[in-house]
Amino acid sequence: LVLDLLVLLVSSLFFCDFSLKNKYTKLRSRGVNGNVYLNSDKTEIIKIFKNLYSIERRKKTLDYLMMFPLVTGSAYPKDIVIEDGCFVGYTADYYKNCCEFGSWGTYNYSFDEKIKAIRDVDFQLKELHDRNVIFHDINNCNLLIDKNGGHLIDFEDVICPNIIGMYLSKYILKHQERKVGCSKQEDQFKLLISSLNLLYGIKFEKFFTGNHNIDNILFFIKENKELYEFVENYFTSFSWYSDEAFPYLSEVIDKIDEEKIRHTVRKIKFRTK
Repeated sequence: LVLDLLVLLVSSLFFCDFSLKNKYTKLRSRGVNGNVYLNSDKTEIIKIFKNLYSIERRKKTLDYLMMFPLVTGSAYPKDIVIEDGCFVGYTADYYKNCCEFGSWGTYNYSFDEKIKAIRDVDFQLKELHDRNVIFHDINNCNLLIDKNGGHLIDFEDVICPNIIGMYLSKYILKHQERKVGCSKQEDQFKLLISSLNLLYGIKFEKFFTGNHNIDNILFFIKENKELYEFVENYFTSFSWYSDEAFPYLSEVIDKIDEEKIRHTVRKIKFRTK
């Protein structure tokens, strides 16, 4: 009851009237969940949901997120948006001149800049986990890199403690199938896949999506023995069935060697054609 009252109080303090939308420019939406509008000084976006059937769940999600401070460097929701007295979306910081982790533009970034972006996103993700929030939708489109670092965006589908639901995925490693609920471990696993995409310039996701076979990823990096062992050990270190401590990527990413990535990337790209 106390938590519900606190959520109600916080959500009543932060809101934005969507009647101000004429001051915003509509952007091409990254997804199917809604429309995105950008303010005139290009520092803030408004996300307006199209799928009203899930609006109540998203309102509860934002209520919980707004009980905490913003996560620096991310597009963490700032205010809820009200139209005709009804909740329709939220506002967040906008990061211009960015590239998605899986886009061609990442070739303009150095290895050190990419490592920093990965560290930044990992820190942002850990801060969410410390709040008992599961991001749930880690993928290349929701991870951005710019000259300042990395940014986690699109928070409307995160899983908060005040949301009831069970999401189950299956993963295969060394021919052993493991069923994993929506968890911190799954967030970290998906971040590692997207980080490899960024470092290699290869969309590993397309070889992984669907069957969730981790062996597919290991096959493509097998020439780089150190990276192969790093990725395999990272996967097997997870406590897939519990919420015990496990390594965050920023804690172990120094084991990834730039020269060996350069040496093996041509062979890997040949395999992925």
